[in-house]
Amino acid sequence: MIKVVLISLYGVENIGIRLISSVLKKEHLQVTTIYLKKWVNNNILPPRKVEVQHLLNFIKNINPSLIGISLGSPYFKIAKDLTRQIKEKLDALIVWGGIHATIVPEECIEIADIVCIGEGEYPMLELVKNISEGKKIDNIQNLWIRQEDKVRKNALRDLIQDLDKLPLPDLEDENKYYIEDNRIFQEDPLYKSAEYRIIASRGCPFSCIFCVESCITYGPYWRPRSIDLVLEEIEAVIDRYSPKQLWFDDSVFTVDKKRIIKLCKAMNERGIDIPWGCMTGVTIVDEKLLKV
Repeated sequence: MIKVVLISLYGVENIGIRLISSVLKKEHLQVTTIYLKKWVNNNILPPRKVEVQHLLNFIKNINPSLIGISLGSPYFKIAKDLTRQIKEKLDALIVWGGIHATIVPEECIEIADIVCIGEGEYPMLELVKNISEGKKIDNIQNLWIRQEDKVRKNALRDLIQDLDKLPLPDLEDENKYYIEDNRIFQEDPLYKSAEYRIIASRGCPFSCIFCVESCITYGPYWRPRSIDLVLEEIEAVIDRYSPKQLWFDDSVFTVDKKRIIKLCKAMNERGIDIPWGCMTGVTIVDEKLLKV
């Protein structure tokens, strides 16, 4: 069976990686996730040599056929150096994904073998299945593939219409590792995190030129998850990790105020009593939206 390693750089929550892992595991594929370093505000230091060595030795022991690296723009050089060192040790395909890969794929494809643009759940699933079945991988939508001296730039697939068809993010303990403080831990780093970041919707109905959202969702397009599924994830997270707070990472969490009020009521009815906020500048108190 093909072995897949997913690496999250400076993001222990990394919902994108967790969703891809969950989609692959649902198809009974073997996935190992490695969280390399935690994010510290305004203090992003490169991994130490011993931490990189832990990563390289561990990956070499697994000997995967495919390695996915999720990165934001601050970690470009780190991802570049890691990719070079991994290639010196292993003959595995390396896929870059995440916001930086989506915004500047031309830069990323010079380093990675494959670049995933936009939503990665189903492109990665198709890629892994094709490799497993010995099929061609050069025509998978959302993927740019480097082939010797040329690059195959495949078209973008439609955005996922019904987000409820995706499984919950991977919250299992199995095959999760965390590298920090010169050590490698066999555990999910979320157990050590004070907060959990959840996404209740994707996209945005606007196309502001200063915002990354207009790039990563191919234009104005907002898609909500059902409240029931959001609550299911919240309850699963509270039961497993006991976080001190929840953080909604939606780009426009308050685009539908009636939906937010409905969510508040549903949380109250289920007895979900945990501090929470969102990234779009509002706090919800007593079913009212207050600008902060």
